[in-house]
Amino acid sequence: MLKSVLATLVLVASVTSFAKGGDRAAKDAEIKKACAAEIATSGCGDKELGKGLLKCLHAYKKEHKDMVISDSCKNERKELKEARQAKKSEAKPSETK
Repeated sequence: MLKSVLATLVLVASVTSFAKGGDRAAKDAEIKKACAAEIATSGCGDKELGKGLLKCLHAYKKEHKDMVISDSCKNERKELKEARQAKKSEAKPSETK
């Protein structure tokens, strides 16, 4: 019985982990689609989200002040930032006195 309970827990954890990974991949695709013009203009196409893409875009924008970021790209980047901040605040234990 204990083995079957453990196996079920492992299965549930695996499915949950896979689902979260799928959400991340979908969000990455949304950002790349929304920022496609900016990525092409800046030459950051070889970068991946979470591995230098946003830093590359920021560096290019800093050097090229005339570059205009589309509203769709701004909105997707804002949503990503808010999601990361929410995840960080969930990870921190609440401090009560």
